[in-house]
Amino acid sequence: MGVEFKAAFPLVNYLQIEPNARLPFDDGSFDIGASNAVLPYVGSIENQLLFVSELCRVARRVFITVPNRFFPVEHTTALPIVHYWERMFQFTCRVTRKSEWVGDENLILMTRKKLSRLAASIGKTTAVGYTGLLAGPLSSNLYLAVH
Repeated sequence: MGVEFKAAFPLVNYLQIEPNARLPFDDGSFDIGASNAVLPYVGSIENQLLFVSELCRVARRVFITVPNRFFPVEHTTALPIVHYWERMFQFTCRVTRKSEWVGDENLILMTRKKLSRLAASIGKTTAVGYTGLLAGPLSSNLYLAVH
């Protein structure tokens, strides 16, 4: 894996990480850890907590962004509005041949409330807010900053 990346960027150190496992770095190895639109795809809430905890373990500060469930167009499927209602989203995904996005093992749609709950469970100073295309609660993305 990563053959194309390694070929395009031969001077960059490349390391493939294992999903839902401890990151292969020492505690505090990095000043900053960043994740863009990864958290909703790691699986269960437990996997999300592991992901955030591992980022916090290896980096002194962490900045995570995720698509906002309340943005009018769902980011992964490009389906408008139907993701506001779970059953309608599941039905529409099946009809449009996007059923792989129905289960939590592949996609957990994130809200500010869910992200705040996750932030509270890591036991560090955090901030949760809107980013991306800013439109209050309908903004395109959410962020979690950990100091």
